[in-house]
Amino acid sequence: MRGRNHFVVGIAAAALMQGAAPYIHAHSVFGATLDARWMMIPALGFAALGGLLPDIDLASSLIAHDTGTGRDQGCLTGFVFHWIRKGLGGHRGLTHSLWVCLGCVLALGLNVGTLHLGDYALRLNWDGLLGSWSDLGTAFTLGYVSHVVADMLTRDGVKFAYPFSEAEIGVGPRALRFPNGAWPEYVWVVALVIVALWRWIY
Repeated sequence: MRGRNHFVVGIAAAALMQGAAPYIHAHSVFGATLDARWMMIPALGFAALGGLLPDIDLASSLIAHDTGTGRDQGCLTGFVFHWIRKGLGGHRGLTHSLWVCLGCVLALGLNVGTLHLGDYALRLNWDGLLGSWSDLGTAFTLGYVSHVVADMLTRDGVKFAYPFSEAEIGVGPRALRFPNGAWPEYVWVVALVIVALWRWIY
């Protein structure tokens, strides 16, 4: 999936979760209290960062370019990050794996309360290392996980179990998944944004 679409999907995922199970709360900053509406601004920024970060393993990605670690952006950074990317298993390797997703959850948190799925209730109350600021960590985690799931909808899938397996895993049969950057990708992103806005408003 294209970087700009991951940016949008990360924000939409965090906003959708806020509409379904509000997790952003008020914080005291420099003696002033910012309510949840204002805290959504940094939260969506964290979600956007989480939505872009997995592609740091690709030299031509938006996040690599913006951090100065991309292709043709300096001899030292290009050389160093070339070998770092190889160590990460190449594109859609370790940064797109289950283990890094779990690492985000454990370190940064996934604290969205109780999700009601029909007759089932799923409690997701983990603060991670951020304590009372776990709502921002949760936004980052949601953005990060949204990136991995979105790439699993594409033809190439991700190496979800890397380094234990290099098998490319996707959601559904490969023939039904869309090619990277093709028009169905944009339809899917627009549909997600519409659902997130609808859930947010109503």
